[in-house]
Amino acid sequence: MFVPAPLGRRITGGIIDYVVLMLLAIVIALIFGCDWRYATFFTFVTSNSSTSLITQIQIIPTIISAILYLGYFIIFEGIARTSVGKTLMSMTIVKEDGNPIGFREAIIRTLFRGIDGAPLWYITGLIVILLSPTRQRIGDHAGQAVVVEKATVENKRSLA
Repeated sequence: MFVPAPLGRRITGGIIDYVVLMLLAIVIALIFGCDWRYATFFTFVTSNSSTSLITQIQIIPTIISAILYLGYFIIFEGIARTSVGKTLMSMTIVKEDGNPIGFREAIIRTLFRGIDGAPLWYITGLIVILLSPTRQRIGDHAGQAVVVEKATVENKRSLA
């Protein structure tokens, strides 16, 4: 079968993914010439009492970053069954039956990131992972997917 990825590697992979996303969001903010917080979902932290035109202009990078955030996980996981962080941590994603995931599972996993991330810093997802024998977060359960050690999947395929 397969071996679920250890929690520490999942956290490290997640941090790597969010660093990649943050860097892309900063590039978007620089392109639009706005405060980087507008492109990294920290719009609510600003104390800038700007006019509505500036606010409208600065919401564009936020929308682009939101699309980029969703697309990053859906495209990487739907096509490659992994992300940059998971690849660097030697992890991949499979269906609960061990078969590769597709776009359906990638979309479901991504849409549940907001619930897993609540109320702060993925604490809900971490608790669910710790309680799950297969180390699945809510999005994994909903998408019937498991993040696993890549070597165990490759060994299974080479034996088949």
